[in-house]
Amino acid sequence: MKFLVDTCGWLEWLTDGVLADEFAPYLNDSDNLIIPTSIQYELHKWICRERDVVLAMEIIELTQQSTVIPLTQSLALLASELSQKHKLSFADSIIYATAQQESVKLITSDNHKKKMGEWKLSVFRPERKRDTGEFIPIEISKNVLESKTHE
Repeated sequence: MKFLVDTCGWLEWLTDGVLADEFAPYLNDSDNLIIPTSIQYELHKWICRERDVVLAMEIIELTQQSTVIPLTQSLALLASELSQKHKLSFADSIIYATAQQESVKLITSDNHKKKMGEWKLSVFRPERKRDTGEFIPIEISKNVLESKTHE
């Protein structure tokens, strides 16, 4: 099954954050990974600001090993509809619209995406199992969002 890892997952993985191990299997599966160009933008901007441009370009080259989805007019219009409906930022609406357009699972730890409730989400919350201390991945499956652009 194909999937899209949100920018938060990339940053967790790149910085060896608390949820890095949860995102790693998805990010290491380049054959099934979908990457909107907006994620490339966010990664490049963040890495240039926090590290340097050389590392940023290395990460962008890494993303090119997966399926990169460019921002098209139809994707932009779908993102606009979703942004208005769910009060999403530009980047989040592009990511959400790309997941819908490509019919893929969205892997994220952002709570606001979980609340949208109309798309398949895998949300990793920083909750641990009491006996092992492992993080608990929480799967939330809902109906696919009905959209006039897909009728």
